[in-house]
Amino acid sequence: MEKSVLKRLAPVNVLVVEDDELLCEEIVNALIPYCKNVISAADGKEGLELFYKGEVDVLVTDIHLPKMNGLKMVENIRTVNQNLPVIVLTAYDTSDNIGKSIDMEVISFLHKPFDIEQLYNALLMASGKLSTSNHLLTLDHDFIYDYRNKVLMKNREIIHFTRLSLIHI
Repeated sequence: MEKSVLKRLAPVNVLVVEDDELLCEEIVNALIPYCKNVISAADGKEGLELFYKGEVDVLVTDIHLPKMNGLKMVENIRTVNQNLPVIVLTAYDTSDNIGKSIDMEVISFLHKPFDIEQLYNALLMASGKLSTSNHLLTLDHDFIYDYRNKVLMKNREIIHFTRLSLIHI
């Protein structure tokens, strides 16, 4: 793939969640020259924590992970960000996993072993969705504001306002 095309990934922040240390390192090293920021986690729980701590534009995750599987992690992420582009990596393509991935609107499903070019292609496709999906604003004290849905969250919980509560603010 031509490097000029990969320059489109320059504004993209990628979270890679993969428990295979060598594969994770290979993916991160392949993305660092082209993406704005690449962070990684070795399990689903750590991946979810990194998602909530930082700015993530695209998630690349394995399904079978320790502590929390990748699909459960995506399910948790979907409660606060319905539009985050997700690329799933797996060696096990059961119909149940495929069905759950479709339900969670995963944009790409890469079977291991895969060519890094396939990952680049999936990321380029995901980058086309960024202008419409990047709508979360991280604030101080664990607050996140979703300006598309006009929802304020603290510690992943939606804060519901009433007219009365706004008068007291």
